[in-house]
Amino acid sequence: MPLFDRPELESQAVLRLPATLLAAYLILLAPWFGRHRYRKFRKKLASGDPIARTEAYQGTLARKWILTAFVLLLAFAGPISMDALGLTAPRSWIESTRTLGMLLGAIAVSIVIFRYRGEWQFRQLQKMVGAMLPISTRERFWFAAVGISAGISEELLYRGFLFWYFWAYFPRLDWWVDLAICCFAFGLAHLYQGWRGVTGNAALGFCFGLLYVGSGSLFVPVVVHAAVDLRLLAILTPERRRRLVEANAASPANI
Repeated sequence: MPLFDRPELESQAVLRLPATLLAAYLILLAPWFGRHRYRKFRKKLASGDPIARTEAYQGTLARKWILTAFVLLLAFAGPISMDALGLTAPRSWIESTRTLGMLLGAIAVSIVIFRYRGEWQFRQLQKMVGAMLPISTRERFWFAAVGISAGISEELLYRGFLFWYFWAYFPRLDWWVDLAICCFAFGLAHLYQGWRGVTGNAALGFCFGLLYVGSGSLFVPVVVHAAVDLRLLAILTPERRRRLVEANAASPANI
């Protein structure tokens, strides 16, 4: 089920080069740059830099909003519409609100479960991306800012923009193929978390994509995406934060 009518390629010609460069960056380059930055960050953290995490969060915010601004610039400069990027109201506010309520309820239940019974999940999370987990109050603030921003910018980039790009410039592809490519690209963007992180985020991306296609808007996936990221703050109990501090002091390079 397409989100919008397939545009005439002639009307999109002015956007083809910059749009292709952005799509190529998101799919081919961003995963490797992200892994390289994560390795540099871990070395910086291992050196004892007290603001390494805060600077990493701030750098992530800057990159996300620069890419978001680029997509919006393409929209203002060319014939691509806000609707084509998913920046529109859902087809049905009633259905979207009902779906959002159920999903946020499920996230709340998962918080309770993982906060008190999720030791295995916490250990797996620590293995994949332990260095990025916030410890201090200041770090938790910046982590929350990253989580909210990721919900907005990543949905615009990997659902709104990429879906539009393949729909507009590869007319032989069905919508579900476009969706699959977007999910794969989103998963690969988390290469720094290892292949377990890639597959897990690709699955999440598929769920976010279905929410986008089903509602016709990025509103629902943006809220759910941000809630999933912010859930980590509630799962990190004081005891788990203490263990992160101890692990950092004992073997910072292996967090």
